[in-house]
Amino acid sequence: MVRIALLNFLFFFIGLGVGALFWSRPAGPAAAPEIVPAPAEGPAPGAGRKADPPAPLIPKSAEQGLSELLAALPAENIEGGTGTITGRILTADGEPLAGATVRAERILERGGARRGRGEAAPQDPSLEDVVLEVVASHRFRQATRREVCTDAKGTFAIEGLADARHRVSAQAEGYAFSSKGRTDQVEPGAEIEFTAEPVFDIACAVVLPGGGQPKEAMIVTQNAYGEQRSWTGVWTPDDPIVRIRVGAGAFKVRASCEADGEEYRSDAVDVTVEPGRQPPAVTLQLKGRPGVKGKVLFPKDEESDQAQVRLMRLAPGAAPDLERLGREGNIAWVHSHNKFSYAFRDLAPGTYAVGVQRGYQGPAVAAETVEVADHMVVRNLTVPAIDPADYLVIWVYGPKDEIIRNASISTSRRSKNQSSSGGGTVVKCKDGSYWLLRSPVADGAGSPGDDEEEDLHFFVSILTEAYGEKAVEYLPGQTEPVVVRFADPATLDVTIVNYAGSGYEGSLMLTLQRAAPEERQGGTRTAWRAQPYAPVGPGRKGLSPEGSQTFGPVEPGSYDVVLSIKSAQSSFRPVERVPVTLKAGPNAAEIAIPELHSVTIVVDDAPANATLSLRPVPRTADFRSDQRIGKDGKAEFTRLTPGEYRIQMYGTGRLEEMRVTIPGDREVRFAPKPLNALAVTVDDPAGYLAKVGFQSGDIIVGMEGKEFQNLMEVQAIFFGVQGTEDVQLKVLRGGQEVTVTFQPKKAMAADGSRALGGGFDAVSR
Repeated sequence: MVRIALLNFLFFFIGLGVGALFWSRPAGPAAAPEIVPAPAEGPAPGAGRKADPPAPLIPKSAEQGLSELLAALPAENIEGGTGTITGRILTADGEPLAGATVRAERILERGGARRGRGEAAPQDPSLEDVVLEVVASHRFRQATRREVCTDAKGTFAIEGLADARHRVSAQAEGYAFSSKGRTDQVEPGAEIEFTAEPVFDIACAVVLPGGGQPKEAMIVTQNAYGEQRSWTGVWTPDDPIVRIRVGAGAFKVRASCEADGEEYRSDAVDVTVEPGRQPPAVTLQLKGRPGVKGKVLFPKDEESDQAQVRLMRLAPGAAPDLERLGREGNIAWVHSHNKFSYAFRDLAPGTYAVGVQRGYQGPAVAAETVEVADHMVVRNLTVPAIDPADYLVIWVYGPKDEIIRNASISTSRRSKNQSSSGGGTVVKCKDGSYWLLRSPVADGAGSPGDDEEEDLHFFVSILTEAYGEKAVEYLPGQTEPVVVRFADPATLDVTIVNYAGSGYEGSLMLTLQRAAPEERQGGTRTAWRAQPYAPVGPGRKGLSPEGSQTFGPVEPGSYDVVLSIKSAQSSFRPVERVPVTLKAGPNAAEIAIPELHSVTIVVDDAPANATLSLRPVPRTADFRSDQRIGKDGKAEFTRLTPGEYRIQMYGTGRLEEMRVTIPGDREVRFAPKPLNALAVTVDDPAGYLAKVGFQSGDIIVGMEGKEFQNLMEVQAIFFGVQGTEDVQLKVLRGGQEVTVTFQPKKAMAADGSRALGGGFDAVSR
């Protein structure tokens, strides 16, 4: 009740701007697109210009009462910790910087559910909640902030930090700071090195070609190599002092601006910075910026999202070559966000072809010749209408036969041997249809070897906001429209049943994958997409603190829920998989964290910088864990599922491995054997390896009656017979010896593991 009463009184000040009271700050100038802003750790105010103080947000008479009310709000207990972040600050020439302030601010982890796709408009939070959140956030920053100063050696240690992420910054009068790594997601135990660069103020005079000064201009500095060093902000005649961030020595400064529809840029002026002295004032004479710019205009029945504008230098008197322009020209993307505008700046005088291309591939569809001299030439490009014979019509419908107008459409090609995506250009039309433009890629002749591909199929993939993703097959040269109909979508709530208190909080990830290719339905084959539906993007909910997560909307069907874990030695890897069949509407599933284990490998007389690599048996391409051997001769691998693993050591020049079984001994001495055989994995029963008689788990131990002694011999023998028609391979299968007739020449002609239907791994027998 106390809190409510206090807030009710606070609302008296709402007319004065509660939001502005806590968050408002003076607005800065907008940066030009090609200008890179300086890092957030900007310099402390120095001897340069000073901004006028902002007008008071609330009357003086109300300040005291408001402060008393805010102070009376209950404060939550925010615990600290025992963590430490250390580091040092050096100047650009490697000297330590003493007396700099280093601050660590704990990042407030915000929870709560986000809006899901298809949900109704969210309700505004109450005014009470807004005020409380602002006050709590402010107090959180104050309570968790830690500051120290660097010592004579430039070192610092920030102590008393909680086990959480922090934002670390450095400040010192007259300096700007940068770091080798990220400073916005720092955890205790990290070490940070800042570099301090001097900051100077420089007086600039910017002059237009005919005299006079522009209303504003952008100033940028460069080092001796022409690299942009700092964003110096907007120059105006009333405020000609700009702040530069350079070390002692020579650098360059230049200006650019737009005035009366024309673009200007100055030559770079050399400036020398001497320690302890301010740089001299400079005059930057603007001149016309030669180039070509304009807009792309589309036919009235198209609703295009983007296109490419191409530019190429022409010989005098030459006509534009649309085919060559589409392959070799410089590229500028235009899209609805920039109102389909393009610009090529700072061109050498001469004759140019400028044209427009609808998609990624194919010739330009229109081009013009432009003479560039000493200023910017404005040239709009008109995209011609498309001949109906040049495109395939695609209609996308929802469950109630409504036309879906905001779908994202892409293309792919799949065969027995390979698959690829992209290459097709899709045009959105005002009647709600989509046009897939015909091209060599879209119609089956876009890549070398496509004519020889077996079982080559073409697909369009449709991604929608409300119904998920679907892919359907089309035929090259097809004339009838492709009609895609989405059913009512499914959503899935997944719960990790033993998440809380597991010790794996923050190390787990859930994904949703198609379980298998879907069967033909109504003569249309739906393509299998192995890519997981990751929980990213607007409306997608991430893993909650309780270990639950929502996926969708997706097409109903068969999927796998995949649980992956991250360890110190590897990125996320799958450790559990649960099949689910999703029906339209809400669905629920549970998945448990499997039993996970650790093993420590002890290496006698390990060479310096040697690394152990651990991989599962049988072969898998998505999990390999590398661990540097410590000074104690040990390497620990953690969070392993039960099974057999291969361990190899790199950095010795020897090709050896050993195998360990998990769970087993917690500590195992490394006792490797030479790699002298090949393990076979068969992934596709229709692939070459299966056809000649191989089975997963086979071990190739010899060829033509001779057993392999080491991996070098294996490689040499296979290399020596690569053009041979038939060879006899000695294979161990389940403890029994069998012979497999192998055709190296035919296997070499197979394009990758897809055609082979599997692969080989060097192993010890």
